[in-house]
Amino acid sequence: MNRRWTQVLGLGILAAFSCKAGSPSERFEFEKPGMGTLFRISLYAQDFETARSAAERAFTRMQHLERELSDWDADSAVRKLPFAGGRVNVSQDLWDILFLSIRVAEATKGAFDPTVGPVVKLWRRASRQQKLPATEDIEAALEAVGWGHMDLIDETEINLGVPGMRLDFGGIGKGFALDAMLGVLGEEGIASALVDGGGDVAVSNPPPGQQGWRVAIESPPWYSGEQLRLLLANQAIASSGTRFRKFQVDGRTWSHLLDPRTGMALDYDIQATALAPSGALADSLASAACVLGPEGWQNNSLASKWRGVKTWWFHPDEALE
Repeated sequence: MNRRWTQVLGLGILAAFSCKAGSPSERFEFEKPGMGTLFRISLYAQDFETARSAAERAFTRMQHLERELSDWDADSAVRKLPFAGGRVNVSQDLWDILFLSIRVAEATKGAFDPTVGPVVKLWRRASRQQKLPATEDIEAALEAVGWGHMDLIDETEINLGVPGMRLDFGGIGKGFALDAMLGVLGEEGIASALVDGGGDVAVSNPPPGQQGWRVAIESPPWYSGEQLRLLLANQAIASSGTRFRKFQVDGRTWSHLLDPRTGMALDYDIQATALAPSGALADSLASAACVLGPEGWQNNSLASKWRGVKTWWFHPDEALE
């Protein structure tokens, strides 16, 4: 068996393990677009048909979640929530992702917040029009932002406490999908798999005969230090940063990343990578880590709130753990 590093980039995996034909368990790879990116599955199975069937079920699960959670799809479950607020029944998936999102929002004191949708809408328009949102518009949008305005009543019902609330799972949705896809693969008897969604990765058991999946994180173009290389087993890793999507207005660069507490887009260079026991947690914490920065993260003692969590920040001058 050849062993090479799996290179994790914005578009996914470039190189990985390979097994010779005839091995007791062979490696198979599949890919399918979804959630605005490309999802790739690498798994070990006894034969192609077993691998193909399991991968198709996993992709179907991802596509179902996209229809549930997408803020871009006017027919999604998220977009159909009542704009006027109030109590509403939701699916188990939506309730589950909200439950974790609120935990992260509480722990990060709002640096991650699933109710940031009204502000996201303003900045999307700003990107299209190349014009910054007016201060009064941001202030008005922030009146409908805040996880404290939302209650999870039971596993079928939520309460949107103020009018104009709009959920946005852009900072956690892919990671949540990775977890769900790994769950499906496990149900299909696939014990060793790696799922990549646009560079965010979740893995189950290591490849046969190995201690883990070898993953290398691409450094930002303005960082000249060593590449981050990790060996993963039953873990997930996600990166977020200002370099992935941005636009300029009057010579100033603004990121797609927003601080839910202020309603402002980030305007400085930063990339954060989070290692966690699940894709959803890694995804959401990577977003929060960019907003907080190393100092804010440490001041909130966030590393101690979850077992198995580790973070890295990449600044133009250095990388910090």
